[in-house]
Order: sequence, then structure tokens, then C-alpha cells
Amino acid sequence: MTRVAQQFRRGLQAPGLNDLASSLGVPSRLVGQIVGTLVHARLLVETVRDEAAYVPARPIEQITAHDILLALRAGLGLELCTTEDTTRARVREEFNRIYEAERIAAAGVTLQQLAEDAR
Repeated sequence: MTRVAQQFRRGLQAPGLNDLASSLGVPSRLVGQIVGTLVHARLLVETVRDEAAYVPARPIEQITAHDILLALRAGLGLELCTTEDTTRARVREEFNRIYEAERIAAAGVTLQQLAEDAR
């Protein structure tokens, strides 16, 4: 997301999957899976050039780190359930407490800030 936002801010050509994979040093298949999730979450939109390319789906100052984390964690909205036992409720309670603290911190960081800081 930061790489896409940087290209977008600079008015450069929108990056495709191969561009992103090459610049980040990760397999293009992984980039494809992640980008697919971000498109599904409406954080990125696909544009057309020689190959599919991606731009932010809304102004980058309106996309937070929380939005991105939520999209990547939720994926298609499936959550694995565990067996009901005596510790499940306690673990869920602690997870929710940690998640809320993270949500508050991540909601204060925008994609625009990340793109500017990553120069």
C-alpha cells in the first residue's frame, strides 16, 4: 500500500504486480494474493495499462493503517473457530483488549503519512 501511495503521490505510473514484487523483493504470487485482498476490501482499484496496475481506491489521507491491517487479517471474512474450552473466553477477552489498543494506534496513522515518511 505504501509503494502504491508513493507512486500515486508522485504522479508516476501505477505499479503492476510485477513492479510491486520486484521493488519489494517478494514473489509475485504473494503480491497477487495480497493485492487481491486489498482490492476486495476496496482499498485499491485496478487500472488498465499494458497489464493490470493499482491505485488507491480513495484519498490516501483517508486510508489508515487500521484499514489495511483489518483487510489483511479479515481477508474474505472467515474466522477460524476453536474448540470451546475453559480458556477460550479468557484468551478471546485478552485478544480483544490488545486488538482495541492496536486499532486506536493504527487509526491515527494514514497511508499518506506512511508514503511521505518512507521517502
